[in-house]
Amino acid sequence: MDSSRKDISWDKWEEWLSSDTHITSSMQKLVINYMTTEGYIDAAEIFQLESGIKPDVDCETVILRTLVKKAIQSGDVERAIEELNHLNPNILKENPGLAFRLEQLHVIELIRNKNIEEALKVAQEELAPIGEKHHGLLEELERTVYLLAFEDSNNCPAADLLDVSQRTEIANEVDTYVLSKQFDGKDAKTTTGSMKNLMLVIKELGETGAPDEDPAV
Repeated sequence: MDSSRKDISWDKWEEWLSSDTHITSSMQKLVINYMTTEGYIDAAEIFQLESGIKPDVDCETVILRTLVKKAIQSGDVERAIEELNHLNPNILKENPGLAFRLEQLHVIELIRNKNIEEALKVAQEELAPIGEKHHGLLEELERTVYLLAFEDSNNCPAADLLDVSQRTEIANEVDTYVLSKQFDGKDAKTTTGSMKNLMLVIKELGETGAPDEDPAV
């Protein structure tokens, strides 16, 4: 183990974040946005009280976003769609590709649960109309219908759609899009990416030790 490494405690980290000497208001904004978007609501509220900086995203919308993501990951697509519409009724109307992916997953989950009759109904009433309006989705529509055509869907050429990894993939797609809407179209990944860069700086400080005084600008 490197004896030159200096670990930074959480107390020191909070002290560093709260110090006007070491962090600007823009950096504080970055930190509170990261905490909020990643779901660290309690920490974000404490940081807001101490710094006076408000996040760009309302905490309630973050809670709803988290509910949507968890619902998709658990296969409860109906609940996810309900929460999405509660969060923003226009999200799925504005992004038919995302609406298709959710309805496709809905059909897949029904097939997984052997509820073929309901799966066929959702495919006909919800999935097919979207696919027919947007030709780029027709191939995926056909692949989904294959699952319904095979008595044993595991032997279907599109059996990969039944992999539970589809839940995570679609949950991430939905989450990224919702975040972009909450940030008024800005790339929400910028906040996370910038924060990770900040954490790398903290790691470097932990390994080399913080300078005695601020570097000259």
